[in-house]
Amino acid sequence: MNVEKINELTGYVIPIGNGAVGKTSLARVMSNFTSDHRNYGHLLNGVSKTKNLEFEFIPTTLRIADKPHKVLIQMLVPPGQKEDAGDQNSRSFNQVMDIFQFYIKRVDVILFTYSLTSRESFNDLMFWQNAIHEYVNEATHFILLGTHKDHIENIEVTEEQILKGLDYLEGEVKKNLPRWVGKCTHLEVSNLTGENFLKLFAYLAGAIFRSRKIIP
Repeated sequence: MNVEKINELTGYVIPIGNGAVGKTSLARVMSNFTSDHRNYGHLLNGVSKTKNLEFEFIPTTLRIADKPHKVLIQMLVPPGQKEDAGDQNSRSFNQVMDIFQFYIKRVDVILFTYSLTSRESFNDLMFWQNAIHEYVNEATHFILLGTHKDHIENIEVTEEQILKGLDYLEGEVKKNLPRWVGKCTHLEVSNLTGENFLKLFAYLAGAIFRSRKIIP
């Protein structure tokens, strides 16, 4: 009897963006969205953890070229507080990333997270792109991720602005990483209803495999 071999991999995802755009909620909803942790015990035992920071561990599966794959997404949510603003008693993005960099040397996916109901959070894309560039590599994938898709009556960011923002983001990535081979896309989700979460899982799992050069 032939047993189908399942490829297994862990990858690292960082959602970044202003405070109150839903980064923490996103990670928690994703973790609860899939509860199949039982079949990932051996992967969970092998991941790095810190005493100061907690990761969300998100298991998912996908099939590529009709072959099954297990992917354990390790997601760290750094704060949206900029170093020169906010509560001086709280850790800034830079302080947390300095600690984080010691534990994880390779970031597979960056989620540039903003709220569709806040044009300010979208316009800060430039700041967060500059803040993250030293942590990425030539195979890192990027997604411009809009939250609060369910707040239709309060949407402030238009589709045209999203596409222009995506062009800007991709241009900056290529400028900083001339040999970049990753991909850049956009997606809008609702942490409340779970809309487009399956698409997000599929993108993250596929991006991790591509980043690790398992698939072209």
